[in-house]
Amino acid sequence: MRVCVLGGAGHIGAQAATYLAPHPAVSALVIADIDEAAARRVADSCGPKCQAARCDIYSDSDLARLIADNDLVINMVGPFFRHGARILIAAINAKCNYVDINDDWEPTRAMMELDAQARKAGVTAVIGMGSSPGLTNLLAAKVAAQLDKVERLYTGWTMAGTVDESELLDIVSQSGAPSAAMIHWLRQVSGNIEVLREGALRQASPVEQIRFYYPGLGECSGWTIGHPEPITFATSYPGLRESYNLMGLNETMAAALREVGAAIDSGALTHEQAARQMIGGLGEDSGMLDANEITAPVIFAYGEGSAGGRKMRVGAHPKRLPAGLLDAWTAGPLAVGAVLVGEGKASGHGVLSPERAFDVDAFFEAFAPLCEGEGEVIELRVESL
Repeated sequence: MRVCVLGGAGHIGAQAATYLAPHPAVSALVIADIDEAAARRVADSCGPKCQAARCDIYSDSDLARLIADNDLVINMVGPFFRHGARILIAAINAKCNYVDINDDWEPTRAMMELDAQARKAGVTAVIGMGSSPGLTNLLAAKVAAQLDKVERLYTGWTMAGTVDESELLDIVSQSGAPSAAMIHWLRQVSGNIEVLREGALRQASPVEQIRFYYPGLGECSGWTIGHPEPITFATSYPGLRESYNLMGLNETMAAALREVGAAIDSGALTHEQAARQMIGGLGEDSGMLDANEITAPVIFAYGEGSAGGRKMRVGAHPKRLPAGLLDAWTAGPLAVGAVLVGEGKASGHGVLSPERAFDVDAFFEAFAPLCEGEGEVIELRVESL
């Protein structure tokens, strides 16, 4: 299959290209970016299957030309609340399969509404196929499979303790300007977000602390953020009463996010101004990335429900992950999802979330070779309530 990576010169796009280029299912790989020189450097580093192309995503003709020449387009262009639905529509119009790492809840709703259009076009579009969402969704599927009835389903990821300040600055800023990842983050910790409470999707304030008891670890907590998992789980798991996506933060970082979110909500700061303020506040002595208060696994899904007539709690987290940190943990699941779609191993046509798109065991079998070490990829923990 011919694959085009839009935004392929970015950190995660370039990492995904290194996983995809050697795969026998990929016959050609196009690295497309507004910065053609950067795209060429990535393409040259990935071998003879790869080529570079300049693409301005605001140009309908650029998008149509690139997408039409490929079997699958991978959309890495964030923030997705600005670009996600438009690029998906272009893929559907071109009858080209599609995968992205959309981590915004608002466009998730809009993109799910394109399901009938995608099915009519014979297109498989998997949205949110990164670490969170993506890997977290497949972990949640493992959790749900242990329960006859699932009532609570949380997903989470930890930043503190997984990156240092210099690494975080590389992720959240590009040449001194706030990155799409940073704008996304501040958008999803300001205003209202959507969570699943009392069996319905409801508006709520972000950066709320949620406590739970992870099997084998005891009491843990995380802070709410606007992510797609509660939106898609509301459809995927009928009867689900509660769902949040949680950030593993220390109190210092949580307080900083609440403060900057309030400034955005009051109109005192734009998202871009708030991003610059946050970037300027990161430093060796900021304490924002200290991990001493973090007890949950780095990436996890947690559920409560019943099995065999008994109340149970279940946790699932990776025992092994790809070498590297956040970039690799996002690019690895993305690459696996893209190959499974290209090989016709997704569950069908339409706009699909990861937990509905893939057989969970087949996904983790394909994911295992990208991970460091040997042995089981996922650890499941089950306790009676």
